[in-house]
Amino acid sequence: MAGGTLLLTTVNGYTINYEQLGSGPDLLMLHGWGYDLTLLMPLARALASSFRITLADMPGHGLSPEPKEAITVFDYAELVYGLLQTLSIESTYLLGHSFGCRLAIILAAKHPEKIKKMVLCGAAGVLPKRSAAYYLKVYRYKIGKFFIKTFAKGKLEKWQQSKGSEDYQKLSPVMKASFSAIVNQDLTPLLKAIQAPVFLIWGEKDTATPLYMAQVMEQEIPNCAKVVYSGRTHYAFLEESARTLAIVNTFFKE
Repeated sequence: MAGGTLLLTTVNGYTINYEQLGSGPDLLMLHGWGYDLTLLMPLARALASSFRITLADMPGHGLSPEPKEAITVFDYAELVYGLLQTLSIESTYLLGHSFGCRLAIILAAKHPEKIKKMVLCGAAGVLPKRSAAYYLKVYRYKIGKFFIKTFAKGKLEKWQQSKGSEDYQKLSPVMKASFSAIVNQDLTPLLKAIQAPVFLIWGEKDTATPLYMAQVMEQEIPNCAKVVYSGRTHYAFLEESARTLAIVNTFFKE
């Protein structure tokens, strides 16, 4: 891609596609689930005059092959840590979106020496509030699965395929298993262990990671600030990219 160097490396047995561009202090950028490094490239190019940017496709995303078996969010985070080690990046600023923020939380909690400061956008990691309707839906699913498996085994796979979101149905079995484990992993116990200063960017109308999740993170992370973009969604950081760039440049200023 223009402005960067596309590279492949092997970390913990996984092939990782990554790209580096710019010069200056290191800035690692981590994409959300279902996307790849290209989502963050416009911001990366705008920041490349001030930072050396590293972006990477997580396994099963972009040009990085899927894992051979399901892996956890902690496995993904250790791959990112391994990538930093491979690239001899001693410490870095970090910008993450959604799933990428899960990895950032783990990195900052488990390897505090690696992270200087973080900007987390629409961060995932807090378990969603479950309504009675949700539990009723799960209960009905399990009952339905039991009866179909018992009395109409041939129809079970077709019935299961009709459940879940369209994006979820497009995933391979390995990625479905990984995704299920990841979204059900509560990372709030790690928030208090984060030593790096954190700045949260959130969209007022974010439905993927609702605003109450930002409030939990702001309360639990010792050194944390928050801004909410009025009327914006889960992609608020891109919807108001100029504002995001101003925050990043100011917050990460050395």
